[in-house]
Amino acid sequence: MYGLLALSFFVAAILAGMLVFQVVKAAFRLPTLLNWPGAICVGAAVIQLTGWLSHDLFAGLMLGPTPPDVPWYQWLEFLLFAVVWYAATISLLLMWRKGDDGERGAAQ
Repeated sequence: MYGLLALSFFVAAILAGMLVFQVVKAAFRLPTLLNWPGAICVGAAVIQLTGWLSHDLFAGLMLGPTPPDVPWYQWLEFLLFAVVWYAATISLLLMWRKGDDGERGAAQ
């Protein structure tokens, strides 16, 4: 039963990463290679958050050994890295595209 809960959390993390990947790709036309690190960090943040929640909610019900104590804020670190990655990548990409459009306009 708890394995299904963990599996559903893992699937939710993968879907969250895929959703962020597709939204950023569509909104900013971000190349796939630059999009992967941010999407992976969002998925890792969701995995950490759901793992922390399930561990705290069902700590007395787990039959196996308890995992090492992970700090509750670790998912925020992954999420912060994803936000910083996307902010830096998108701002640099927009500056590059703006500069590219300016050169085309000046040449015509």
